This record gives sequence, structure tokens and C-alpha cells, in this order.
Amino acid sequence: MRILKLMFFGILIFSCAGCATSIKYKVDKAQYKNAKPLDYTLAVDIVEDVRPAAEHDGTFYNTHDYYTTQDKRFKPGVGKQISQTLVDHFKAARAFTIIELRNVDNDLDKNPQEMELLRKEGVDLAVIGNLKHFYGFQSQSPAEVLAGVMFGAIGALTEMIANPRTVGGKVEYADVKIIDLDKKKILWQGSIEHEFREKDTFYDGQKAYALRALKETNNKFVKKIREICEADQDQIAVAQITPAEDLSAKVAQSKQDISIVNKELEAPAPEVNVRPRPSSYGEYYRLIYNTVSKAAVKPQGCGSGVVNMSLTLLSNGDVESIEILDGSSEDAALRSAAEKAVKDSLPFPIFSEDMKDDKKTLILSMDFKFNR
Repeated sequence: MRILKLMFFGILIFSCAGCATSIKYKVDKAQYKNAKPLDYTLAVDIVEDVRPAAEHDGTFYNTHDYYTTQDKRFKPGVGKQISQTLVDHFKAARAFTIIELRNVDNDLDKNPQEMELLRKEGVDLAVIGNLKHFYGFQSQSPAEVLAGVMFGAIGALTEMIANPRTVGGKVEYADVKIIDLDKKKILWQGSIEHEFREKDTFYDGQKAYALRALKETNNKFVKKIREICEADQDQIAVAQITPAEDLSAKVAQSKQDISIVNKELEAPAPEVNVRPRPSSYGEYYRLIYNTVSKAAVKPQGCGSGVVNMSLTLLSNGDVESIEILDGSSEDAALRSAAEKAVKDSLPFPIFSEDMKDDKKTLILSMDFKFNR
């Protein structure tokens, strides 16, 4: 009875092996039930199929006599179908708010015009890449072939039970790029793949193993793109949001800065050095003397007195030093008033044309006799 069941199972497998089916699988949504969709609109490009020719026609063999899934086992358009499974997987995984399949430029990262067009259509992220591998395999040992020839289906099934086949599959997306269309930059690029090998007696067929590898690869894709986008969101948050404990201090500092700016705006603009340039040293000296004298104000409560000062001026009109000379009044208030008169008179004009030196010393005498 057991042998009859095995024969029926084997016949069913072989009869279905040649049927062309769609490339799809059931996603385990339970593992994503707590996932919160990221607020992005994602466009998934139709991957470019760059697999070796042997993976299309099933003629690939290696030293272990493995053979690949043939494309004829699936409906036409392998690349587009696989891209659709990725979109469906992203949706089932609740990865993003909006996910759609788009046929975009495979060099999108080098095409700012197309990136801008997609951005205007509301797309935030785009995924492009190539399909480098997609196949499932089963070992085909010489013993299995010989048993089938000599003893038919019963011999082949017996050999399978005694010596389980090595089965497995592999899927690889190569040159994957996750592109931020707003910033027009690549957030991540690389390859995503999954490959497995195991011993199995009651094998499921190459198609099943290829789909199993595809499912696990897409699981990895979901995990990778969420990690990249969450990290990017965290970077934006760090750049834009100030922690609560620091916010009050920054607000206070901002208010202080604004107050200072307002005061500066309300205050009269500082006088620019627009005084006409004297034509001679004598004219220059008289201008300085008259300007400082007009600025000199005798402090209240002070008696009369004279303050003699030595001013060292630079050629651009700046004051390098002020020195109170001997013989000046000992009244500290008058001395301070004389120095203040100099500072209040700034800026001085640049030297006249006949003053060739880089600096010049002028002697001024301030006679405080009355209040101004």
C-alpha cells in the first residue's frame, strides 16, 4: 500500500512538473502584524533579467549534477512577475503607505529629470535592480537514472527513499539601489539574496524550491529597506528636532538674540567714515582738533582745567593709542572726559595726501572752562 501511495505521489509530481504557472507565493502576514507602515510612496522598478542563459533553459549543471528550474515551467515575463511578487510582499509586510510597480529607468540615479518627474507624481522612494539568479534544483544521480531504467517507477521511488536527493534554490537581486527622490541620492546599494540546500526524499519540485528561495529573498528585502528608511528618518529627526531638555535654553537664547538684533535695528546706524579727506597735514590737524573739541563735555561738579593728550593715529584714521601728558589737570573726571571726547569723535578721516607715514602723533590740548 505504501508503495502504491509513493507511485501515485511520484506520478502526480511528474505530471505537474511541466505545467506553466505564475510566479507567486503566500506571504506569512503574521510576522508583520505589528508592523507600522512608513510614510513613503515607494515605486518598485521591473527588474532587469540578467541571469545566465543556462538558467533560462535549464541546461546548467555543476559538479554535483544539479539542474536549474527552466523558464518554461513559469508563465512568460519572469522579470516582471518577480517584481510583482516583491511589490505584493512589501504590501503584505505593511512596509510603506503606498507601493506600486513602475517601469522606470534602470539608471534612475543618473537621471535627475526622471527623478524630478516621479517626485512630482508623489513618489518618495524608488527601488531599481537586476535579477541575477532565480532557480530551484534537484540532484540527478546516475543511480536514480539506472534504477528508473531497470525497475521503472517503483525502482526510481525506492532509490529516492534509500538515497534522498539534494534539493534547494537560489535567488539574487544584484545592483539594487534604494533612491530618495526628494534628496536625489542613493540611500543604499548592494545585493540581496537567499540560497539553501537540503536533503529531501519526497521532493516538491524545482518550481517550489525556486519560489521558496524567492520568498526568503523578499523577506530579506523588506527587512533591509525598512532598516535603511528608518535610519534615514532618524537622521532627519536628529537634524530637525531638539531634545526637550535643551529646547528651553535654545528658545531663551533665540529670544535674547532677537532682542539684540532688534536693538541694533532700532539704534541709529554707526557713522561711516564719510568725512572728506583733508588736502594737507594742517587741514587734517585742524579737523581733528575741532572735532574733538566739539565733543568734549565738562563733567558736572568739576572745576576748570586743561588736559593735554598725545594721539597716535593710523593712516586709515583709526586711533592706536591715547596718552595723557604731564602737566595736565590731575582731575580724573576731566582726564576721562578728554579721552571720551576722542572716542566719541571717531571715525577720523584717512590721512591727507602729503602725510606719507603709516602713523602720525598729534598733540591736542582740551581746555575745560565751561559746560557744553
